[in-house]
Amino acid sequence: MKGPDGSDQPEASPVGEEPAGRSKPVKWKSFDIEKRLLLGAWEKVRANGGAPGVDAVGIAAFQERWGDNLYKLWNRMSSGSYFPGPVRAVEIPKDHGAGVRVLGVPNVADRVAQTAAAMLLEEKLEPIFHPGSYGYRPGRSARDAVAACRRRCWEHDWVIDCDIRAFFDSVPHDLLLKAVAHHTSERWVLLYVERWLKAPVQMPDGTLVPREKGTPQGSPISPVLANLFMHYAFGRWMDREHPGCPFERYADDIVIHCGNQDQARQLRAAIAERLQTLGLELHPTLCPRRYVMTERTPQSLNVMLQSVRECRLTKNPVFRLWKCAVKDDDKLVDAVIEKLYEEMIAFDIARAETVMQLIIDRDEAALPAFRDLLQDVVASDHPKTDRSRCHGAPPMQHLQELEN
Repeated sequence: MKGPDGSDQPEASPVGEEPAGRSKPVKWKSFDIEKRLLLGAWEKVRANGGAPGVDAVGIAAFQERWGDNLYKLWNRMSSGSYFPGPVRAVEIPKDHGAGVRVLGVPNVADRVAQTAAAMLLEEKLEPIFHPGSYGYRPGRSARDAVAACRRRCWEHDWVIDCDIRAFFDSVPHDLLLKAVAHHTSERWVLLYVERWLKAPVQMPDGTLVPREKGTPQGSPISPVLANLFMHYAFGRWMDREHPGCPFERYADDIVIHCGNQDQARQLRAAIAERLQTLGLELHPTLCPRRYVMTERTPQSLNVMLQSVRECRLTKNPVFRLWKCAVKDDDKLVDAVIEKLYEEMIAFDIARAETVMQLIIDRDEAALPAFRDLLQDVVASDHPKTDRSRCHGAPPMQHLQELEN
């Protein structure tokens, strides 16, 4: 078709289509990020709620102009000019006055961006994650971990209960970024994961603390990154070096099952050495205290403790049974734990196991049965038992975590 000046012009085409013969438009964005991805991420962030970050923009304020805010975020992420703001540090007390735990609260916009990346990573990583991993995974919970632990306690005579010291503050960035790069071809995910990891932390007094390692506990991207790191640091390593020792891992809390005492002690030493090569370490005070190895007969003690921990970890309303049963009396809590512990060590645990199972099953009969059991145990004149029969049994101060 000839134009007014005699030059060739593209032929007309139906409305809404590019004229025939016209070259494709030049790509003007560095990264191809779907807007629907950010929209879905925003819906998740809005549903989760949460406090504002350092910019003081909360969910409600962000929602007032959510369209403009999401477009601005998409535009910057697509062009490569997106830089996250500092992470607001929130200090919360640990159990039993053992210091404080620092949580990181990103800005709402940063939470949307992190959630979008986490959604892509989860889609690729979930199929390859170790079956012994239960924390922060869709369709899995602490309840499932307890069920697996319960089953394996009858198959293996010894268990190791340990966790990693300051895990979320100690993960090495270089190894974590290598793992991310191995599982995604999206360049923007790798770029922004690195920027999120290095974003400074703003402390309550306003000072900015740079980060050279760790991933802030409380940010949307941290759970999937933590699981990815532990998949290679622990899960794959266990399958390769100790295939006969199954385990349940919930974030950095791990229960490993062994066949005998020597194997359990050697494995614990091997785990400590393995983590040390990766810049991590077993908790210096918690691990010796939580290193529980019991003979087959009292293994239900481990099941009971894990069951109650499960109620606390998931913030299940059923755990209120404990506080209700002891009426928030600290001295009674201590007496109940001590007496119940002695009762289990004495191997008279059938009734306690039945009551705990009612709690796990959320049965309506759990509350009266639990109250009756605690009352009878506290009122009993059960003799002190020889605790040497339970090697490495958790001390009183460890069991007191049940009251919180």
